[in-house]
Amino acid sequence: MLIHGATGGVGHVAIQLAKHLGAEVTATSTPRNMQLAASIGADHLVDIKAQSVSDYVQQYTNGVGFDAILDPVAGDNIQLSFEAARFNGAVATTLPIDNVLQVALKSLSFHSVLMLIPMVEGINRKSHGEILTQIAKLVDSGIIKPLLDESDFTIWQVAEAHARLESGVAVGKIALTV
Repeated sequence: MLIHGATGGVGHVAIQLAKHLGAEVTATSTPRNMQLAASIGADHLVDIKAQSVSDYVQQYTNGVGFDAILDPVAGDNIQLSFEAARFNGAVATTLPIDNVLQVALKSLSFHSVLMLIPMVEGINRKSHGEILTQIAKLVDSGIIKPLLDESDFTIWQVAEAHARLESGVAVGKIALTV
């Protein structure tokens, strides 16, 4: 499995969950966060500043491509995910995307994981509650260790917190105090 954004708010939890479920995980990171990414369980790390998709696909999958990819970065990065996937592989993202041509050309399964929409619309709330309960148990038992960014924003500083997130400086989740 390939997970983009190893030390981001979604990526760091995804790595730990994938490892708990038995996956071999390759994760992308920037050079400044490589050691932290390794400490949360990634088997292989890709320096996104230095390695091309074809290089790390060759290195970690013998050129076949990854079975499954989680891309919480999306934007322009989603095309790199499509490129890194094997034929008939699976790609999931947490953000909307523009161009899905590669999904058809590689016969990919593509999933848009926007948990808030089903919850707001009242779809499968019980199932979502069960998933969150299981995740909470993994956190309580120390199997998943959430990373919290060092920032200190109040609920009234949402714009500043969002700017920090967009800057790429944040590591883990940004928490707001009330």
